[in-house]
Amino acid sequence: MGSNGKLKYGMKPTPVLGKNMCSYNAILTLKQDDPDGHAAALVDLLTSQEVLDAFQEFKVIHIIGFYRISRDQVFVQTNFDGGDIVDYWEIIINANPDLVRRALQHFEGFPGPDAGVTAIGEFLASAQEGVDVVSYYCAYPALTINQLYRDADWRNKMMDLQKSLAKPADHVVTAEIATGL
Repeated sequence: MGSNGKLKYGMKPTPVLGKNMCSYNAILTLKQDDPDGHAAALVDLLTSQEVLDAFQEFKVIHIIGFYRISRDQVFVQTNFDGGDIVDYWEIIINANPDLVRRALQHFEGFPGPDAGVTAIGEFLASAQEGVDVVSYYCAYPALTINQLYRDADWRNKMMDLQKSLAKPADHVVTAEIATGL
């Protein structure tokens, strides 16, 4: 579809950085029965080792943030590899639907604990209404997360090699210095 049209689930396309990276931005409303309690539960879940492990496993997420902008509203932003917002959410939802449901259950309008990919996608798309992305920032828009992991791995291996070569010998080393006058 054109850049002004809707995508699958009704999601809105957003600008793509470096022909690689896309962004999802939305405003979700915390459930009104206890916005502070839902926000606290969300913080507990989002800062858990389970969530950290899940994000590391996906290896497509540059950033993800849930920012409380008022007592009952949360701004959600994620920047990710691939440039396709629909594929991204389908990967995330299918990889760990229980985790996604446990996070989104704290927001008004979430379709419920048994919601499927389509219902969750439509819920996420509806939260994009009124949030127009014109630009966003990423330190590495031309690199994928896998490339960053690969580069970090090579850097660590080189550092280990340099450290092993820099270790002092078991004996004193003498050297001769030749200088030209």
